[in-house]
Amino acid sequence: MIRLLLGRTGSGKTATVIQNIREHLQMKKDVIFFVPEQQLFSMERLLLPLLSADESAHLTITSFTKLCDTIEEQYGGRTHTSLSKATEMILMWFNLRSLNGLLGTYHAIPSGDTNFVEMMLALYRELSGNGITSEQLESVAGSLSSDAPLSSKLKDIALISSSYAALAEEICGHNPADRLIRTTDTVRKNGYLRGKYLFFDSFSSYTYQEYVMLAEAM
Repeated sequence: MIRLLLGRTGSGKTATVIQNIREHLQMKKDVIFFVPEQQLFSMERLLLPLLSADESAHLTITSFTKLCDTIEEQYGGRTHTSLSKATEMILMWFNLRSLNGLLGTYHAIPSGDTNFVEMMLALYRELSGNGITSEQLESVAGSLSSDAPLSSKLKDIALISSSYAALAEEICGHNPADRLIRTTDTVRKNGYLRGKYLFFDSFSSYTYQEYVMLAEAM
């Protein structure tokens, strides 16, 4: 059963969620409480002092990122390799240099233009987070007139994204941007969420990959 709790800010939604969680824990039901990454520490500090040791044993407070850590540790060891922001910048810069002469709209990129590198990284993260593939971009570009500026731009973005993903996968052994998708597959195969009661609080929105995990949870 899915229950949605709606109300304006300050109406007591979080307090009601916490009360419901405590009622489930008192009945020795296993609970996983999802909150945004930035809320994780404050929610642990708020909720854990209210619980007995026995109740705490049945509660997991997590974020989507922390869930990835938990699943990787529990099933086959931690294999995740991430890229620092500096490494991502260098990798995207190298990627753009390697595509010199292959791009249409973005063919003249100044060698020292870090703003463009940052823009392409932000665009890549947004596309990955929303499940938009290079193949989809190319398909849309192909549906437009060949001389349309948007068609050329989409083809460039598709090429930049796919080649950057390949470089990241070569370095890490997998694409770090798809971590939550891989975690969802592991959750599905091992039934990690089966038999547990799930609560979500304080999210203002979800990414495509988070929706995939939510679908598996439901």
